[in-house]
Amino acid sequence: MTTNANEAPPSRRTRTIDDIWRPIMEQDLKWGRVPRPSAAGPDGVTPRLFRAVPTEILLRIYNIIMWCERLPEDLLKSRTIFLPKKTDAVEPGDFRPITIPSVIVRGLHKILAKRMEVMLDIDPRERAFRNTDGCADNTFLLDTILRSHRRNFKSVYMASLDVSKAFDSVSHPAIETALTEIGVPRPMVRYLAEIYRESRTRLEGDTWSSAYIHPGRGVRQGDPLSPVIFNVITHHMLQQLPDDIGIHLGDTLINAVAFADDLLLIATTSPGLQRLIDGAAAYLGDCGMTINPAKSMTVSIRAAPHIKKTMVDVSATFTCGGQQLPSLSRSNKWRYLGVIFTPEGRTMCRPREVL
Repeated sequence: MTTNANEAPPSRRTRTIDDIWRPIMEQDLKWGRVPRPSAAGPDGVTPRLFRAVPTEILLRIYNIIMWCERLPEDLLKSRTIFLPKKTDAVEPGDFRPITIPSVIVRGLHKILAKRMEVMLDIDPRERAFRNTDGCADNTFLLDTILRSHRRNFKSVYMASLDVSKAFDSVSHPAIETALTEIGVPRPMVRYLAEIYRESRTRLEGDTWSSAYIHPGRGVRQGDPLSPVIFNVITHHMLQQLPDDIGIHLGDTLINAVAFADDLLLIATTSPGLQRLIDGAAAYLGDCGMTINPAKSMTVSIRAAPHIKKTMVDVSATFTCGGQQLPSLSRSNKWRYLGVIFTPEGRTMCRPREVL
C-alpha cells in the first residue's frame, strides 16, 4: 500500500498504540526525511548522503535496529553545540545546548515521534510541540479568562510557574516510568532506556571539542523524540492535578494551561491555587525538576459582585517549596509566550506610541 506524501498521518481510530513500534515500511519514510540544511552528527553523514541511501537498505537498517531494540555503538554518539540566547551571551546560562545525533538516528526518531504524536492520548492542556498554534491558543485563552472574570465580577487566582532548566534536569528513570504508564510498547521503552543509559556526546565550541561524556539526566535537545517525551512527562503532571479545582468557561473546567515548561495554574480560590501549586511542585520534584520562585509569579483577582467590582489583591500570598511567590499588583505587567499581559488582560499594541 502506498500513501500520498501530502496525506495526513493515520488517526488513532485506525491504529493501536502497539503500532508505534511496528516495522518501518516504505510509506513511513516520508516522515523521517531530515531537511537538507541540517547539520551532520559526529559520524559526518549529511542529509544529502542520507537521502542517497537506497530505500531497501534504509528499511533494513531501521528494522534491524528496532528488532535489536538498541542502536549500534557508533550511533549512540552525538555532539553538543551551544546556541546563544542573546547577542551578548557570556555566562553558561546564556547558551542553549543542542545535541546533534547521527542523521540516521534522527530519521528513525522522526518516524517514531510522528507515530507517538498521533497514537498517544496526550492531555490537551499541553499545547507545545503539537500540530496546532499552541502559543496563539494559550494567549487567547488567558486573555479570555482575565477579561471574562473581570466583566462578570468573578474571582480568579493564577500562578505562572517557571520550571528551572526543565529539559536539562528531568531524570531518566522518570522518563521510563512516564512512557510505561502512558502505554508506550515495552520494546520501545527498553530501546529508549538503552539510549539514555549508553549514549555519549562531546561538547563543541568554535575551536575546541571535549572528550565524550555521558549526560546523567535531561532529554536530548535536538532529538526529534525529545519534544514528545517531554509532553508525556507534562501529561502525567496535568493528570495528577485535582480535578475539583479550576474555573469554568462555559461547560469546560480549566485549572492548568501548559506550553512546554511554561505552566499556568488557575483556581477560583486562594486555597485551591495553593493545592495546584503543591501538586505540580511535588510531581516535578519527583521527576528531578524544580520551580524557580524568583521567576514565577501570582495574580489574585478578588471579586465583589454585590458592588460590581473586582480588585487585584496583593495581600494574597502563595508559596512553593517553602518560598513565597511574587504577587503582582494591578499596574504590573508580565510576558507570557511573548505577549504582554496585565491583570486586566492582554495589553493592546499602540503602534503610534512605539514609533
